[in-house]
Amino acid sequence: MKTLLIKNTDKGDIFIENGIIEEIGKISKQADKIIDASGLIVLPAFIDLHVHFREPGYEYKEDIETGSKSASFGGFWAVCTMPNTNPPIDKPELVIYQINRAREVDLVDIFPIACATKNREGKEMAEYYLLHKSGSVGFSDDGNCIYNTSVLRNALIYLKMFDLPIIQHAEDGNLSLNYATGWSFDALRDGLLGIPESAEVSIIARDCILALETGGWIHFSHVSSKLSVEIIRLFKKLGARITADTTPHHLVLDSSYIKENNYSPNFKMYPPLRTKEDIESLWQGLIDGTIDAIASDHAPHEFESKLDFIESERGIIGLQTAFSLVYSEAIKRGLDIDFLIEKFVSFPTRFLKLRNTGEIKKGYRANLVLFDKDREWIFSENLIISKSKNSPFINWKFKGKVVLTMKDGKITYSEIE
Repeated sequence: MKTLLIKNTDKGDIFIENGIIEEIGKISKQADKIIDASGLIVLPAFIDLHVHFREPGYEYKEDIETGSKSASFGGFWAVCTMPNTNPPIDKPELVIYQINRAREVDLVDIFPIACATKNREGKEMAEYYLLHKSGSVGFSDDGNCIYNTSVLRNALIYLKMFDLPIIQHAEDGNLSLNYATGWSFDALRDGLLGIPESAEVSIIARDCILALETGGWIHFSHVSSKLSVEIIRLFKKLGARITADTTPHHLVLDSSYIKENNYSPNFKMYPPLRTKEDIESLWQGLIDGTIDAIASDHAPHEFESKLDFIESERGIIGLQTAFSLVYSEAIKRGLDIDFLIEKFVSFPTRFLKLRNTGEIKKGYRANLVLFDKDREWIFSENLIISKSKNSPFINWKFKGKVVLTMKDGKITYSEIE
């Protein structure tokens, strides 16, 4: 399809040719396909900075095709895939493999995050130049924290020449020990050994100092605690090059949901669910710019890995529900949709240094979403596209629904006839 016309959007008619927005306004010309968007709003399609598509090596949990379909359902045209695959993404040919597989599927663009250290072992820096040249846009040992302070410091210094970030999974494993929930006396009374806030905060504090000292760029994934937000805010004011994201589930769920849901393994994640006070701090951090983005941390696990709350794998799926979940909560707080576009689109676009996308303008790539802001819908299990079903939001009612997703003028998901 070469031409497409979206009629009656809140921004006027939009004429698209060969994947590019050619005209916006009152348009009478014909097109190969016409979509009536009456009653809908048009948004730039979203970018997720943190997903796990599990390929190569763990395709029984998820693969690039099913992950891409989940992303399209949720309104995403691009994702950053994390490197804790098997083998880990620490060689150029693996970066190229992921990019090429995404092009074959042709639903979302993948921007691979490669390993920060060889084999994610934390001992030796990966081959940053070759990995970046092959297409990696940042470096992380996600799932593993980079403990070795010297390795991390050298990485921050080295990557300044490429203007690329280290993406840190801030977890002191000596404190977390794969426990199932956040630390509290209530958790102890329930017989649960919890993960203290210091498991995250201590790493963030150390890394902020390194970022300030070196001038290197560090990005913190899935920030979850009040003290973490306060430390990041302080070091940003001091001039450190720090960016951060949090997740939809940490913006909505607190630790009380675990017991209320009979210790369902779908409420076990890292970082663990924390307190209502932590949730409020995360929202404030988003509002004042301390937290730059919202990323799903889409982490599929097969049924057998989610049988028991104590022993199960950590993580949940989230691409299909991410935007609607946060939108439902944001409107209760009086926040507008432009606020969410900054977190789901504008900052990720800057993070990836993308051009001619992220806005609805003539000459820009037609990466678009049609959104029904008033539609209420239930995320039932039969809507799950992922190979895995590990969501705490099954049978939740949301307000606001993506009804069409488009990447470069190609419709990748649609509920419109």
